[in-house]
Amino acid sequence: MAQSNFVFLKGTDDFLFTILHTAEKNYPDDANTTLVKLRIAGEYVAKHLGKLLNIEPQDTQYALLQEIEKRTPIDESILSIFHKLRSLGNDVVHKYHNDLNDAEMCLRLSFRLAVWYYRLMSNDKDFAAPLFKLPIDKASSQKAEQEIAELKKQLLEANNNAAQKEHKSQAELDAQQAKVIQLEGLLAVLESKEKETLAQNEARILALESQLKQKDVELAKLSESERKSFHQQTIKQANQTPLNLNEQETRYLIDEQLRLSGWETDTENLKYSNGTRPQIGRNMAIAEWPTGVDETGKKGFADYVLFVGLTPAGVVEAKRYNQDVADKLNEAYRYSRTFDMLAYQNELAQLAANDEHNQEGILKHVSEMKTNQYNAAGFHIPFCFSANGRGHSAAVKTKSGIWYRDVRLDTNQPDSLTQWFTPAELQSKLAQQIGKLNNWFKANPDMSELGLRYFQEDAVRAVEQAVIEG
Repeated sequence: MAQSNFVFLKGTDDFLFTILHTAEKNYPDDANTTLVKLRIAGEYVAKHLGKLLNIEPQDTQYALLQEIEKRTPIDESILSIFHKLRSLGNDVVHKYHNDLNDAEMCLRLSFRLAVWYYRLMSNDKDFAAPLFKLPIDKASSQKAEQEIAELKKQLLEANNNAAQKEHKSQAELDAQQAKVIQLEGLLAVLESKEKETLAQNEARILALESQLKQKDVELAKLSESERKSFHQQTIKQANQTPLNLNEQETRYLIDEQLRLSGWETDTENLKYSNGTRPQIGRNMAIAEWPTGVDETGKKGFADYVLFVGLTPAGVVEAKRYNQDVADKLNEAYRYSRTFDMLAYQNELAQLAANDEHNQEGILKHVSEMKTNQYNAAGFHIPFCFSANGRGHSAAVKTKSGIWYRDVRLDTNQPDSLTQWFTPAELQSKLAQQIGKLNNWFKANPDMSELGLRYFQEDAVRAVEQAVIEG
């Protein structure tokens, strides 16, 4: 294959480089092994990060990530990548999960994570990351065997050196033993596939623990105040170091967030151009739904349309990771206005003609649908969303979380969410007759029977107006 995407790690963290390079060498021939190696890489980086942030070792990767999230302001999307690598790697080991798309996207996300980690470790926040190139060449078994043979040769030499203990200081003996452990760990990474042997697992873990002990030795040389300053500076740098995901990678994270809230979604497969259409009884986030002609005379595509059954309830604008989310709601408004309701009704009518079992329900749904149904501004879909894959952060509120607006009333204001509405929540909001509820205040202005003072009536009217305005 061509030069590794992770070559920038060589000389800074050779062990991590070997893990990630082994992952990409197994792609595309062995997606499962790629995912397992990426899980191992995620565990490796998280444990080093925990050490740098002064977090005590935890029993599991999940517990460690929870501690990192609890005790540091690290961007939630970085933690999302760790969790994704962990969960998919576990699926490979404990279930059958041979998904080439997941392997590709996790390679891409691991590359972003590796760049982030390198910038943190090297204190070079302006490091210019190389362009990621997806491995397309089939792995050469001969080359892999040569690499393993060379590593075994180095290990034999290291073992021989370690056995010669005469005239050596304890520091020299410790260094030689550490090298043996490191080489045994590297060999375990190279030789193992989707499932490690017990010996390979132990060798890899010993190599990781050896590296963490080296960091302990380095930190022990600092005074207490220097260590405290080091940990605080690391936390600051970790929070300020950018992740820089592109739009494809952002969509992959948004897919995961939507799934966690109960939506069926897969940007690569569940999209309009692949023939995906809404179905009764399914709640789907369908990607790249075509829109009608906008004010400039052009047609476009909504990044996602959220369908509760056959009802288009939400429309989503997905932006790159570091872009302002709140400002991009205007794009979602445009998708809502240009959603081609007549074309969708025709599609449903064709669906009904070919589905005798659900024909009556589909046609009833078609008859109830109206164009420009939500307000005079011509919105076809009531809930508009904007997201960039980042977790909600009060510190960068407009650039994080999920922003949405209920466009059924002009007075409704945009707001941020920490997670997506579930299909049931969106259906419940859709069922609320907001206009009718608010009109009750206007239809019943008399408060004489309540026995209120004039200033109390003014206060009640102020609350009513606030409710009307959302």
